Amino acid sequence: MAPPSDRRAADPEEITRMVLFVASEEASFSTGSEFIADGGMLLGPVPQDDDHATS
Repeated sequence: MAPPSDRRAADPEEITRMVLFVASEEASFSTGSEFIADGGMLLGPVPQDDDHATS
């Protein structure tokens, strides 16, 4: 699994895992929480360099 600050679009399976967690007994202690699945985009703009430049 990629680190939270990977700043990339999620695979559908990654979103599914989060939804299943929130709907499960494992999340029974989480109340009034906001879960953000944005691959770290909330952290700010992605630095552009030669390795990550898009065309």
